[in-house]
Amino acid sequence: INWNRLNKIRFEDAPTDYILLCKLVEKYNEMVGVTNTVEETMEKFMKCANATLEETTINQLKAWLEDGTLENIIERGLLKYKVYFTSDYCKADGNTDNTADLQKAINESEGFTLVFDAQSQPYRSSQLLLKSNTRYIFEQNTVIKANDAWISNELWQNAVIMLDEISNVEIYGNGAKITQNRPATPTTEHANCVGFVGCTNVYAESLVCENANGDGIYIDNHNDGKDLNNLRLYNFICNNCGRNGGSINGGSNILISGCVFKNTNGIAPQAGFDVEPLARHLTCENIIFENCIFENNQSAGIKVTGYGNTTGYSFYVKVKGCKSIENQFGFVVNNIMHSSGLIEYINCYSLKNRYCGVLDSDNDDSVN
Repeated sequence: INWNRLNKIRFEDAPTDYILLCKLVEKYNEMVGVTNTVEETMEKFMKCANATLEETTINQLKAWLEDGTLENIIERGLLKYKVYFTSDYCKADGNTDNTADLQKAINESEGFTLVFDAQSQPYRSSQLLLKSNTRYIFEQNTVIKANDAWISNELWQNAVIMLDEISNVEIYGNGAKITQNRPATPTTEHANCVGFVGCTNVYAESLVCENANGDGIYIDNHNDGKDLNNLRLYNFICNNCGRNGGSINGGSNILISGCVFKNTNGIAPQAGFDVEPLARHLTCENIIFENCIFENNQSAGIKVTGYGNTTGYSFYVKVKGCKSIENQFGFVVNNIMHSSGLIEYINCYSLKNRYCGVLDSDNDDSVN
């Protein structure tokens, strides 16, 4: 390897190369039972490859994969961290139910990294329960499509990809799709694409959630009382969902950045995004939307609303640099009474909406 000719690497610029490198680099923690020469070489590679990448390095790694050198390194325990691949557990043909095999891959990779390999046909699956302390990487063009039988049931809070009371998770989507066979008239409002319920310390980016009967993204505290906290979502696209592009029904310290919520239609509320704490979860604190687009949704682009006659909510919501385009309503705040907090809209645009650009309805003065 020509160490002097390596160029700077950024994960988001070269996700496929990163997957190839991560067995040696990203999760390289310690080496055992090796000579000083090998150890020095690998440590040098570690330092350079963490910041650099060049075709020579890729070719060398491919050669190691082909001749078994990399497998030998891993089997000898030179790398503490493992990377698992879903293609080692199942093959996707677009029809076969892959739920059991995918869940096995998720279970066995807990605490490590799991790569969802792109295959020529979609994986078919019912709900998949992700695990704590794990990194999930989806290759470009990966598709997970919900089983039709799973969609037909009334599934409160449930999603195809479910983060349920887990913590310390990273998801790198690379534009992979989580989708459903949604009928023109949705049969249920709670079959979601991706669900975050009662989880903590989660980072997720660049998934496409489409054709959900319910929501593209569903966010909530857990029914057993565990609150959701510290969730960061970047560059999601939620398209053609039945209930909402996304919902927050409870939680604190949530950042949603650079996301698109569009073409929601089917079952009320039919918003691009709905922040609506339920009666059992009265807190929506430090919720930030930044640089998001809400477009062509049947009802509001984004709405913040109370729940029936329930009082005592705590609202702290900030919407900044966002655009609401060609919805029924642009930005909506309604039905908030006897509560506390602050709702801010900063440098936002409401464009070509069919009725109100901004709607303030049925609120008292308890929230600024």
